Amino acid sequence: MRRFVLNCVLGVTALVGLVSASASAEEIISLTGPATESSASLHFEAMKDIFETRVTPKTCFKRVQTGTERVCEIRNVYGYYPRSRYICVTENNVQNCRWITEHVWEYRPQRLCELVPTYSDVAYDCSITEKVKIGEELDIRVNSQVKVQVASTLGLLNRPINLRLSAHRSDISLSMVERRKDVLLLGKLLKNSESAQGKEVQRGYGLQIEMLSTAEVMKPIEGAIDLEVGSRAGRLIIRHEGAMRSDLLEITLSVIKPKEQGEPFSKVLFSKKLLSNQMEVISSDANGTVIEVDLNALPLNQPLTSGEYEVSALLRVPAESLSKDAGVINPEAMERVRAKSVRERLSF
Repeated sequence: MRRFVLNCVLGVTALVGLVSASASAEEIISLTGPATESSASLHFEAMKDIFETRVTPKTCFKRVQTGTERVCEIRNVYGYYPRSRYICVTENNVQNCRWITEHVWEYRPQRLCELVPTYSDVAYDCSITEKVKIGEELDIRVNSQVKVQVASTLGLLNRPINLRLSAHRSDISLSMVERRKDVLLLGKLLKNSESAQGKEVQRGYGLQIEMLSTAEVMKPIEGAIDLEVGSRAGRLIIRHEGAMRSDLLEITLSVIKPKEQGEPFSKVLFSKKLLSNQMEVISSDANGTVIEVDLNALPLNQPLTSGEYEVSALLRVPAESLSKDAGVINPEAMERVRAKSVRERLSF
């Protein structure tokens, strides 16, 4: 959260804060197919709300204890009290009289005293403070110049591809106006320059876009794919009928030992993506591509022994293999670049 700027003028406190909503500029870039160069200008402004702190005087009162005082009163108290009476007894014509004391349960008035607190009303300030918006002022203005370079080997598209460039406070963003799956777009955005003077900021960007046909991207895994046992022990051969570019491929290999009699489960020896150093391209030309994998060199869960195994390979073209630096602008196009899998039972 932005720190508020506090200015005191004539007893009135002014607070300046950012508005929650800010304006952003957009520009549409239309890609028709061939390689092009163009530029775009984007402008972004953000305003600040200016607040005034207003105080409404008000006095409140609260009762506070100021001391104690002794208070007494007469109350009838039930208790076991002594009571005297005069009695006379005549014996042998002689009368004897005397006072006797006895205890009885009864109510008698008693004077009871106790200390009770004393209170008084004390005034205190309870003025009401509130912030009131009194206007706006410019917070920042960003002018962005974007040089757009489009690399493409495609011809003229039947329908242009529209991209939306949007300016924000700290950067710019790129998005598709509508979904397109026939062309894969890779983009790389670089900030080339930035300067500021007061509330004005000047930024320069370079946007590089590469246009690829999804059909061309699929070519590395087109055609039949076979799994075979190599001539050397523990070697697996992945054979493709076309010229497969292994550098664009991601191969996930799975080797499973089927459960034998008396065993509850199959045993998974390996199920991971192969690293580049875990496979070797033996040949790759118009007649086909041959990749060899040394299973014994893989981190297997248990050693490879003689017998039958279920071996499967999943081949796909990941977006990151198309460009290490650029990102995919329209991920929906990758839905057409589907993976291809093959499974065989092989004996090693």
